[in-house]
Amino acid sequence: MKITKHKVQCRLLGSEYVYYIAYFDDYESAVQRVSRGKQDIHASYLYAGTVEIELECENCDAELNTGDDYIKIDDFTRYCSDCYSTEISTTYYIDGEYVGADNDIEEYSEWSLEVAE
Repeated sequence: MKITKHKVQCRLLGSEYVYYIAYFDDYESAVQRVSRGKQDIHASYLYAGTVEIELECENCDAELNTGDDYIKIDDFTRYCSDCYSTEISTTYYIDGEYVGADNDIEEYSEWSLEVAE
């Protein structure tokens, strides 16, 4: 399954180096961020178009669908419920290696959907 995100880039004024990239679920939110960025005297914000993100497990390459249990580390990294484990209810591991805690990641299930059907 693929999802589409809207990409916004932020650069320091006078520099070509992109030091911040944000992904938004809808175009309006992305344009709003660019608009608010016009007030920033140190940086410029640019709408950079859409990005398609493949929803699949980073560990086992299983396709993730609406209603599947998985954790999201960042916009491009997700792990299915078969691959992650928890030693404490808020700490997640992949093959015994720490990948994050509730403060760092998002968890999705049939009750909390990242993508609408």
